[in-house]
Amino acid sequence: MRIAFLGDSLTEGVPGESYLRRLESALPGHALLNWGRGGDTIVSLHERLGELGFEPRPDAVFLWVGVNDAIVMESPYYLTGREASGDSVFAADDEFAFYYRRTLDYLSPKTTRVLAVGPLLCGEDLRDPLNSRIAGLAAIVRGLCRDWPNVNFVNMRAEFFADETAQRALPERPGLRFTIDGVHLNSTGADIVARVFLRHIARLDW
Repeated sequence: MRIAFLGDSLTEGVPGESYLRRLESALPGHALLNWGRGGDTIVSLHERLGELGFEPRPDAVFLWVGVNDAIVMESPYYLTGREASGDSVFAADDEFAFYYRRTLDYLSPKTTRVLAVGPLLCGEDLRDPLNSRIAGLAAIVRGLCRDWPNVNFVNMRAEFFADETAQRALPERPGLRFTIDGVHLNSTGADIVARVFLRHIARLDW
């Protein structure tokens, strides 16, 4: 299979551990395309879609973005909608939905299956306001996926914390258990994310 992974630094694999390298080890003989770029929001990701190589046609595309959007939404420039430089910034939920929809419009005809992955974490305390924001963005993604017959939602947060390794770590280890800094994956986190992706890849039509 030819599978593309479109996202931010979590997909690029820098900094921290790469879940894609784990997938490559588990899926020899398949073409796994790393289209991650550090710092991407849904807006910047959408803007670079035309630069990507959709020929030959990927059998599936995983789209995993949203953490940087949540951080921007909570920035001190949110109320003005401007950066200190005067440049406009992406901020509101409706803008996130608008550009996510445009991204799915672009991807849907270019592949057999799109898997839209809900954002995971910004800090490992799920009670943190940023994680509430991320949960809200995941809900937007879930709702949008209903509008395309070949787009499926992946509830990354739910599947991540249902993993046996995550369940063992949660009550036993305080502090950072799955990331190096609250966002970027450590080896434990990358192992879990890879297992989530592998389960969904196994369900694709080979």
